[in-house]
Amino acid sequence: MAKMTVEEVKAKLADLKERITTTKQDSEEFNQAVVELHDLDKVLNIDEMDVIVKNLGRQLTDDEYAALIVASANQEDVFDLFPGIERPADLNSLKK
Repeated sequence: MAKMTVEEVKAKLADLKERITTTKQDSEEFNQAVVELHDLDKVLNIDEMDVIVKNLGRQLTDDEYAALIVASANQEDVFDLFPGIERPADLNSLKK
């Protein structure tokens, strides 16, 4: 993923959401939007995101989600975005 700012990721996510919700599911535009969304999402560590969401007790805001994508893409510690939520010593132990 090319280096993007949080604002750029938020704009991209809004564009993809709009395209996904307003185009026919069997269209090329819909499929392309889904692929682009997947490309943004694949930089995320789902286990880290799960820990964060569980600790927050709510869904991520658009700002938080975009910041997670940017931090993950830049190989930064995503837990730094959420003071008070500590990185578990072993994320793999949470998969039980």
